Amino acid sequence: MEHLVCTSCFHQINHLQIQVEEGIIDQIFYGKVPVQKACALFYFIKGGVGQSIIHHLKYKNKTDVGLYFGKMLGEQISQSFHFKDVDAIVPVPLSKSKRRKRGYNQSEKIARGISQSIQKPVLPNYLLRVKQRKSQTQYNKFTRWQNINHCFALNSKVEGSFRHILLVDDVITTGATIESCVAALLEMGNVKVSVASLAFAPQPL
Repeated sequence: MEHLVCTSCFHQINHLQIQVEEGIIDQIFYGKVPVQKACALFYFIKGGVGQSIIHHLKYKNKTDVGLYFGKMLGEQISQSFHFKDVDAIVPVPLSKSKRRKRGYNQSEKIARGISQSIQKPVLPNYLLRVKQRKSQTQYNKFTRWQNINHCFALNSKVEGSFRHILLVDDVITTGATIESCVAALLEMGNVKVSVASLAFAPQPL
């Protein structure tokens, strides 16, 4: 563990952890899209260790961080009855340009860590990003929703019918990205969608 996160940082993360049953993230989606259950591993606080972990995962090629904390998140998920019937894990996709530049999708790394804990398949190409957009970090909640609306679609080339999909992202802020992804997933019909994220930012970034 030390080669990924120092002991001091790990203890700080323990204090920032969010329990699955708290339900604080579920409230973001009330009245917007039908999310069965939403959870995150820890709080994202500007300048804190959570932000540092996400930064290293996204921009410093520290993919093992995603796998490690994804597995930790998966262990919590495996203990919750809300996720007992999950049969597939779908990461939020990156645009092709970001994927080429970064070389990987950080949400997929988290998803694969979760998969190690709950033993369910990861479907990295089940969703497609069909519209390019600028970074969301500088926008308010309404503008984020406008920018991300209709950005995702089901991949017609990927076969498979699932009853309960776990959608995975790196950070949940306003929930706009998740809302758009959930809307796309629900188009397959007769499916439930739950959400898991490494971090949750109580305030917009």
